[in-house]
Amino acid sequence: MTVAREPQASDPPTPRARRIGAAIPERLRGQRERVARTALLLAFELLVTFLGLLLAFAVENYRDARNRAERARQVYTALGREVQNFATVAPVLADTIQRAIAAFDAARARGERPAPPVYYVRAGSERIPTEVWDATRAAGGLDLVEPRLFFTLAEFYNRVNSISDRYRRYVEYTEREVLHRLSTPAAFYDASGALRPEYATYVDRLRDVHTLLVARVPDARRLAATLDSSRARLR
Repeated sequence: MTVAREPQASDPPTPRARRIGAAIPERLRGQRERVARTALLLAFELLVTFLGLLLAFAVENYRDARNRAERARQVYTALGREVQNFATVAPVLADTIQRAIAAFDAARARGERPAPPVYYVRAGSERIPTEVWDATRAAGGLDLVEPRLFFTLAEFYNRVNSISDRYRRYVEYTEREVLHRLSTPAAFYDASGALRPEYATYVDRLRDVHTLLVARVPDARRLAATLDSSRARLR
């Protein structure tokens, strides 16, 4: 026969147990507060670091922009001087050529048989100076030039080089076929007194050089002004 036992009530917690039980939530709250403070401090440090990096990038970009603008100003200044030099010198050359052609035409109109007009410079010096353009292009400096201005510059220098090529061929022919005959002008004419075809073509080459020089002068003046205004905008 089994005898059922009456349930017994558990012993009440001791004072020490009550103190420990009360201290646990307090410790947990303290730990949570310390974690929160640490997280906040870490977030603040990350924010400061991010802002510092952002400021450093901004300063670096500002310096790069200033350096690029300064290099662009130097390019515009150098190209502007070279273009302006053409605008100044080309009219003088064109006038010299025109006077030689006019004197020849006047003599022909009088029925004379003058030697063809000659505008000659030593071989190797016959090209219009483009050293600044060539050096800037080789060094990659044209990347600093505004796209539209770059195309205007390229077109101008291509035309200038075309004049140089024409004049170089004129000089080569002058040295080969003309210079040694200048002392005997009759050698340039046929029996009827007409200028031989090859020398008529020679004179026309000089006329072409004159025409092209005159045509490029307004272009050079406008381009020099554009380079100057573009440089001024970079300040």
